[in-house]
Amino acid sequence: MRKDKETSARTRPPTIADLYPDLTTEEQERARENLDGYIEAVLRIYDRIARDDGALVHTGALTGKGPRDTMKSERSNTLPAHHNHIPSL
Repeated sequence: MRKDKETSARTRPPTIADLYPDLTTEEQERARENLDGYIEAVLRIYDRIARDDGALVHTGALTGKGPRDTMKSERSNTLPAHHNHIPSL
């Protein structure tokens, strides 16, 4: 029986309960409503872009490859070694 349940879980999309099993029933319902609202917003944006050729051009600027990353690979929240001293007061 367990094998059938595992196979079924792999062939169907996950539910909110699958993704967030620790939420209460009410919290899962609220999460589902939030997801539905998000999907509706995304579909409205898509529909608007699909209907408006001008919007499609502008969308390319948002989804195209951006400028090259100029940040150094070192962590930005730390100071270089020569700055790790405590100033005298």
